[in-house]
Amino acid sequence: MRKTIIIILALAILLVGVPSVFAAGVKEAPADTFIDRFEIALRNSIFTEEEVAAILKSANDLSWEKAEGADAEVIVQALRIARDEQADLDAEENAELALALAQNAARLKNENYDEEVVAKTIREAVQNQLAVIKEWKASDKSEQLGELIRSGVSTEAQKATQEQKSGKPDDSHPAEDTPAEGAAENQPNGNNSSKADDSRP
Repeated sequence: MRKTIIIILALAILLVGVPSVFAAGVKEAPADTFIDRFEIALRNSIFTEEEVAAILKSANDLSWEKAEGADAEVIVQALRIARDEQADLDAEENAELALALAQNAARLKNENYDEEVVAKTIREAVQNQLAVIKEWKASDKSEQLGELIRSGVSTEAQKATQEQKSGKPDDSHPAEDTPAEGAAENQPNGNNSSKADDSRP
């Protein structure tokens, strides 16, 4: 009888403890936020562990709410472009650039642009902005880099998207020219056939 009571008590404790452990596990699961995806993308990139830690430390001081929805891998690719082009950005500047790019990427996505268009726009924006960044680094740095990047990248993103829009009708021109080209190619064949007819007895 005593053993039965002990077993029942043990089962009761176990049943009470399992939901608590499960709940604790749910609370510890990381939220799928942009900054979480950004960290993963950084760690899978060419940046060293020390660089990743420094960038994330600076990123934690920034507000990323408007960046939600952006593709973190695209943003890290843009940072790599800046690195490859020897923009010589420190951790804080990389974080500022990432924020500006991510905010614009999220905005474009909310405007229903395709992922490929958004990615291309962000890459073009950072390439066009590199000259501005290098010029700022060589200046007295009286202007805040964050504001400079945000306004500049926003402008470049708008230009790039306008080019994407205006480029869509142009892409259809070759298709419209195809029948004419086909007719031109077939014309000599038609002449040859008529000559062949003329040569008949």
